[in-house]
Amino acid sequence: MMSLQEIVSINIDIISRLTLQYTGQTTSESSLMTNSTIWAEGSREAIRTTCMKELSQNTTLKEVSKNGKPSIAEQIKKDVCINECSDNGVCINGTCECDEGFGAKDCSMDLNKPPVVYGVNIDEGGLCDKRTCQRALVEGYGFLDMDTLKCLLTIFHVTENKTVVGDVMEYMVQAEHDSIAEVFCPLGPARRRRSVPRGFVQGITLSVANNGHNFSTHHTIYVLDGVCQDTVNVSGDIQFTLRVGYCYISGKCYGDGSIHETEECVACNTEKSTTEWSKVDGCGLVTDVVDDKLKVNGNLKPEGGSFPTTIVVTVLVSVLVLAALVTSVALYYKMKRSAR
Repeated sequence: MMSLQEIVSINIDIISRLTLQYTGQTTSESSLMTNSTIWAEGSREAIRTTCMKELSQNTTLKEVSKNGKPSIAEQIKKDVCINECSDNGVCINGTCECDEGFGAKDCSMDLNKPPVVYGVNIDEGGLCDKRTCQRALVEGYGFLDMDTLKCLLTIFHVTENKTVVGDVMEYMVQAEHDSIAEVFCPLGPARRRRSVPRGFVQGITLSVANNGHNFSTHHTIYVLDGVCQDTVNVSGDIQFTLRVGYCYISGKCYGDGSIHETEECVACNTEKSTTEWSKVDGCGLVTDVVDDKLKVNGNLKPEGGSFPTTIVVTVLVSVLVLAALVTSVALYYKMKRSAR
C-alpha cells in the first residue's frame, strides 16, 4: 500500500504537469491572438492560487509526519511565492527576497521608477485646515511599504491671488504607508513657524519616492485657517479671501475688536485695517477719583461734557479774557493822555 506522502507526491506531480500543459495551451492560444506571452503568467498564478487554497482547506495535508517533519502543506508553501517573484528575486520560505532595485511582494516593481500620484487630499479639494492638518493623504498607485518610502515637501506662501512671496523651503520626511494606492505625508516640518509669514496662505507641494530618490509628479495643497480664511472662485481658479469681521495679522486670525495679547491699547479694527493693529481711541489715559470727582492724567474733569472739549473751552475763554484785559489797559492809557 502506498503511503499518504507518496500519494500526495503523485498528485502534486500530476498537478504540475497539468499546470504546465494548461499554461502551455493558454500561452500558445494567447500568443496567437495577442502576439504576447503575458497571459501565461496569469494562468500560472490562477493555478497556483487554486492549489494554495486546496492546501489551506485540506486538513490531511496539514498533518505533521510521524518523524517530526513539517506537514506536506507547509513544505509546499515554503517553495511557492506569488508570481514566482516575477523573475526578479528568489522564493525563501514562501516570501520573495527581491533583487536590488526591485520591490513589492512579488518583486514586480522597479524601484527606479517613481510611483504614480493622482492627487493629494482629493476629497477636500486640495485644501487642509491648519488647526487639524497633521498629514496629507496622497492617492495613486505603486507605493511600497519600505524604509526608503519618502515624501518631498516644498513649503511656500502666497497672497490672496496665489502670488508666491517670501522664502521657499524644502524637506524630506518618512512617508506612512497605508496601501499600494495610498500613503500619508506628515506635515510637521511645514507647521513649524520660523518667522512671520509674508503671505496670506501656506502652500505645500508634495511628491513621493519608493527609493528616496526617484520622485513622482508633484501636487500642491493649500493650508488655510478656517476661522477667518476662505476660498473664492475667480474665473475657474480657486483663490483666497478674508472673511468679513476678521483681521489677519502676522499669520493669525483675530475677530473685530480683539485686543493685542500684550498691548492693551491696540486692537483689531476692521474699519481701519484688516492687516495691522489699530490704536484704541482714548486708551492710555490715567483715571482716578478724588473727592467724588474724576481726574484724567492728573487734571480734574468737570462733570458733564468730554475732557478734550473742556480743555478747548478753557483755552478759548482764557484768550478772550486776556484780549479784553489788553484792550482795557490800552483804552485806559488813551483816555489818560486825552485828559492831559
